[in-house]
Amino acid sequence: MYVSPWPEVAIFGPLGEQIERDWKYRAALNAARARTKPFLVVGGPYGGVALRQMLRIPSHPGGDMCVDLDPAACAGANYVPGDIRALPFQDKEFGSVLCSHVLEHMRSPGDAALAWEELNRVADEVFVCVPNQWDLVAWLHPDHYLWVWQVDKDTIAVQDRATGAHYQFRAGS
Repeated sequence: MYVSPWPEVAIFGPLGEQIERDWKYRAALNAARARTKPFLVVGGPYGGVALRQMLRIPSHPGGDMCVDLDPAACAGANYVPGDIRALPFQDKEFGSVLCSHVLEHMRSPGDAALAWEELNRVADEVFVCVPNQWDLVAWLHPDHYLWVWQVDKDTIAVQDRATGAHYQFRAGS
């Protein structure tokens, strides 16, 4: 079962997110390699951060395959365009997937549930990185519609920022 070594509230802001992303990236990569299957990254290493792209400073290395709506987000990676709610891969094609800073951009909890199911369909194990709820930048980002937490390897919790409603989604249910 996935358990982060750092409680969510232990380290705030970009440094905390980078530490969590690094840890989850390594864990996801190791999980895929242990299964001798490819490693998928959803949410490119450059994301939508123009400065990161310009300076060529990725937030994480790419995987064996990288999916994002924006090709620039996956610069230098084996890029496949795709929507997280309908990934163009076979069932369990990947040993693991790192979904990095994508789910909070889903416009509804239903879209997040579809994405969660799709991630679990294409990979044996799913690792999710999202902005920390206590990060001011995350609050101010106009395209963050949800707060998301990975509860365990099969479950995410979602809060709709517009309504405050809470949901839990378990893969396969």
